[in-house]
Amino acid sequence: MSSSEEKNHAPARNAEGNGLRKYEFTELAEASRYFSNGNRIARGRFGDVYKGVDVAIKKLDISEDDHWEKKFQDLIKAFGTVHHENLVKLIGYCSSSSDKLLVSEFVSNKSLKFYLYDEKKRSNLTWARRMKIAKDTAKGLAHLHEGSPPIIHGDIKAANILLDHNFNPKVAEFGLDNLYPKNDHKNHPSQSVDVYSFGIVLLELIMGKNVGKRDISKAKSIMEKLKKKGNYSLKNDDAGLIDPNLIGHYDASEMSRMIYCVAISISKPLLSSMKQIVEVLEGAKELQSFNSQQDPSPHNGLAFNYGPKKFEYKVLADATDGFSNQFNRGRGGFGVVYEASLTFQRHTKDHKTHTVAIKKLTYEQDDNPGKEEFEKEIKAVGAARHRNLVELIGYCSTKHDKLLVLEFVSNKSLRYHLHGNKTLTLDWSKRMKIARSAAKALAYLHDDDFGLVKFFPQTDSVTHITTAVNKGTYIYADLDSKQVSEKSDVYSFGVVLLELITGRDPFMDDGIVKWATSLPQMIEGDDLIKVKDDFVDSKLRGVYDESEVKQMVYCAAASVYKPPISRPTMKQIVQVLTGKLSPENLWSAESPPRQVNPDKKSRKPNPNEQNPSTLLQQFKYEDLASATKAFSGEYRRRKDSCFEVYEAVISSGSNYEQNVTIKKLIHFSAQQKDEFEGEIKTIVNVRHRNIVKLIGYCSDEHNNRLLVFESTSGKSLKSCLHEEGKNSADLLWPTRMKIAQGIANALKYMHEDCKPRILHLFVKLDNIFLNEKFEPKLAEFGSAEFFPESATHVSIDKMMKDSGYLAPEYDSSNKKHLTDKFDVYSFGVILLELITGKQSVVEFDRHETTLVKWMLAMPQFKRSPFKGEGKENFVDEKLKEYDIKQMDRMIACALACIHDNPQKRPQMCKILDVLEGIADLETLNLLP
Repeated sequence: MSSSEEKNHAPARNAEGNGLRKYEFTELAEASRYFSNGNRIARGRFGDVYKGVDVAIKKLDISEDDHWEKKFQDLIKAFGTVHHENLVKLIGYCSSSSDKLLVSEFVSNKSLKFYLYDEKKRSNLTWARRMKIAKDTAKGLAHLHEGSPPIIHGDIKAANILLDHNFNPKVAEFGLDNLYPKNDHKNHPSQSVDVYSFGIVLLELIMGKNVGKRDISKAKSIMEKLKKKGNYSLKNDDAGLIDPNLIGHYDASEMSRMIYCVAISISKPLLSSMKQIVEVLEGAKELQSFNSQQDPSPHNGLAFNYGPKKFEYKVLADATDGFSNQFNRGRGGFGVVYEASLTFQRHTKDHKTHTVAIKKLTYEQDDNPGKEEFEKEIKAVGAARHRNLVELIGYCSTKHDKLLVLEFVSNKSLRYHLHGNKTLTLDWSKRMKIARSAAKALAYLHDDDFGLVKFFPQTDSVTHITTAVNKGTYIYADLDSKQVSEKSDVYSFGVVLLELITGRDPFMDDGIVKWATSLPQMIEGDDLIKVKDDFVDSKLRGVYDESEVKQMVYCAAASVYKPPISRPTMKQIVQVLTGKLSPENLWSAESPPRQVNPDKKSRKPNPNEQNPSTLLQQFKYEDLASATKAFSGEYRRRKDSCFEVYEAVISSGSNYEQNVTIKKLIHFSAQQKDEFEGEIKTIVNVRHRNIVKLIGYCSDEHNNRLLVFESTSGKSLKSCLHEEGKNSADLLWPTRMKIAQGIANALKYMHEDCKPRILHLFVKLDNIFLNEKFEPKLAEFGSAEFFPESATHVSIDKMMKDSGYLAPEYDSSNKKHLTDKFDVYSFGVILLELITGKQSVVEFDRHETTLVKWMLAMPQFKRSPFKGEGKENFVDEKLKEYDIKQMDRMIACALACIHDNPQKRPQMCKILDVLEGIADLETLNLLP
């Protein structure tokens, strides 16, 4: 070859000077025999790999992303700086408008997957080779992570670890994850993704197989046992973890180090680094005892003593006896707080038992954050340190459950000392100190962007928070605000100041905010003498600092009665309370007073009682907690602001297990054990073939209140009717008619046959379940019997608003009396769904509207049952055949049920008679 030819074939530096050769597409096509299947080596996640002349050519699947070209060029630029013996070397690339290819060195001995997953070939992987593969792969990943810029692999697995002829590993496919956004929209994975995946590879090297979820769960269980032992050595294979090919042929100390790295990689990937794992695998670091409960961290070797600790769910569940109300210390808008004792090392103190507060956070199912997202926020909030803030000690994060472990403050709450202590009065100096300290803490949080709201979804309204708040906290919530912000905290703090000034229970009468609405006019008129006479707590007997009272009064008025945009910041409030800013500066005469709706009254328990059924079983709380693994989110099926619903298997008699639905009630603070059991008697005798049966209940001295129903785990009517590819084809006309008659029968029974009458209030397809014979069963009945009216309205707003099932006369703000006609309207919507096959909310002219409005806008629908025409315009096209007379009866019933005027809606007994053909259509008074 001439010198000129050598020059032409030599790798040429590109414009970035990274030493990579830029190939023409035709060169690579020819080298791979035009990408022949005979030259195809593998099919990867990002494209096919072909064999060239001593090179591997990867033909990338190109995204439609407009920014793809730039991302590819950035990747090439970064690859030019990556050189490590345990990374596949990139030689060159090709970039055209329609093709992107990478050219890398060819590694001759196939992948780790090729040997590890084959029982015969696995014998080539001796322990020495496996240990070397582990160490060298870790070194390659550490080099990627510590580069500038750092590169995340994103797809570590045995198939992407290639082996040369000496079984030395080379990591392939690195960095490509940045080109392809994942379905979960996490476009920028962290190093923890690689750490976790590498832990799985180590587990596969130990077990000698392609591990699945069961294997990982088994390994985690073994790791838990090793934690208790305080070491990581296994005697031969007493745990069933080690590849039989390795028994008696591995180094025990090396195996211990690898097992330890598996543990920290898959349990604490956020707090581990590949550099640390390399050091452990090579023996440069000694293993830390699991019993120390210290978290590995880049900040402190493998012993992270500061910041939030990670606790296992079972540890927190055991500490609270399955989150029993025996340890319940209160419920806030974000969850329930329990007192418990846990053993751990705190700061630099000795390993000992501490009293803590455990907050079990409450999320809507769709809003539950991912594990990585939650732990990222935990690290940020855990950095908050202030003398007036409760310290975040630790947390628990699983797929279904999120909990916080907090410093326990022993001297009870401000509410107790202001309103619950009948013997001692909180003097003024203490009140002022509390106000200043709390204000400073909130100002610190706002300035540094900490707080629980970070863990909850942000929407255009505060509904997701205010609907979750029970009667113990809603007085402090600014229900007029359209969005949760720092000004929401300012409002709540203003309510606390009103309490400190007046000593008044905020929940008395119409609430403290409404009671004090004259305060703005008084301070506008500078009538502080009148303010002191009317508002300052009489229990102080005139012993207070007048200037401090003025500071607190102005701060309270500005925080509560000014609109959100005009409220002061917490920093300004601190300045006023500490005398550094004039109180008048917080208030403007033009600011309108805030209008507040009156508090909602609780519904009194129904005095009518029936004798409980002898068949009703009383369960122990411990048994129900055990059946649901301490009410883990794994078993939770749905959640409302008033209750949580779990599916479980319980024992009912000797050697008999039963699938059940467990409803754990939340709103019970004002309801004693005997009152709850009195309400049980209201629904205990509800026995109907079309209503989910109540099997038993739990009611103990620790205020645990639960209902146990027969299982509703079958398909819902919604899934059968509306979910494509499910059982929609099975819902032929006779089946639909049977379903309509069954639900009508159930509602007629509840409204007219039960004494006292029972309203359902949540009638919709989600709450109708079908058995194997497609017989309907109505679930979620009786909820209104166990909750105050205020809670019932909150639940209706949450579950029925915007669903298409909500009766037009319903108005939660006016709290109009709910009648059986509310259920009748919802049933009418269900009939429309059975007739049309459409959902309760439909799209019309590119806008969403209710099915009711869509149907009423169709003249043929109103005429159909009487004129016998126009049905083809709305009847479900999947109903190839149906009984015309039966269809007329169902249409007429639907029209009657959805009447705007609830007084003109018929009773369910008349609806049932028409559906069954016992009564004529004229019974419904619908003749035009």
